[in-house]
Amino acid sequence: MGSVVAGGADLLDVLREVVRGSRGAVLVRGQCLGACHRAPLVLLVHNGSRPDGRGRRGSLVGPVERAEQVTEVVNLVRQADRRPD
Repeated sequence: MGSVVAGGADLLDVLREVVRGSRGAVLVRGQCLGACHRAPLVLLVHNGSRPDGRGRRGSLVGPVERAEQVTEVVNLVRQADRRPD
């Protein structure tokens, strides 16, 4: 997939817009948890098919500092949106 990040775009703003337009993504920001030298990370959790929420799968993506890395996260969110409920 091609880049979704326009030149000069604020990467956090790009993520915010994709999350707003998604079917259920949530963007939560936090402070450094003691490993800041390892770069920002994104945790993506997909709901399982069970009503009790079990079966959730997570993907840890990092680092997320450059436009192409944000594009990868955006593509993962969009893929999750295409999955059936």
